[in-house]
Amino acid sequence: MKHIVALLIKYTAISAVLLMILGIFQGISIPRILFLSLVITGGSYLIGDLFILPKYGNMVATIVDWGLNFVGIWVLTYLIKDIVLARNIGASAFFAAFLISVAEIFFHIYMKKVVLHEDEDSRESTNMSHNKYAMEISDEYVDYSKINKVHLSRKVEDGTNKLK
Repeated sequence: MKHIVALLIKYTAISAVLLMILGIFQGISIPRILFLSLVITGGSYLIGDLFILPKYGNMVATIVDWGLNFVGIWVLTYLIKDIVLARNIGASAFFAAFLISVAEIFFHIYMKKVVLHEDEDSRESTNMSHNKYAMEISDEYVDYSKINKVHLSRKVEDGTNKLK
């Protein structure tokens, strides 16, 4: 379930960027852009997020994702679009890959915290435990529970407090 949510987040971010860049500057139709987003999301998720991110970290995974996105967008846009009507596909692919990479930085943080954690013990906890912030108490500490028991037992022995 965590992978499905992560894929939906990634697909939404890539689709939004590609709809803005390729839809406006290249004039590609929405169904073709959504298909292109699906292919880019699948490849980038498998290679960049599941293979490279856990082993090499956020920076390397972002650089690899940028390269995959740039080449993937450029090649797939070139294959989808008519060559005669093609404008500068390279510049559009570069800017789209750059914007996707900015979103990928935050997506990788999400992936590390939610999807890729090993087990619940190794995961950073956001719950604060009061045991972590316990303070040391010195001689001023008085255990009132013992005082009340001792005081009550003396009253019973003296006969001043009769229990009925």
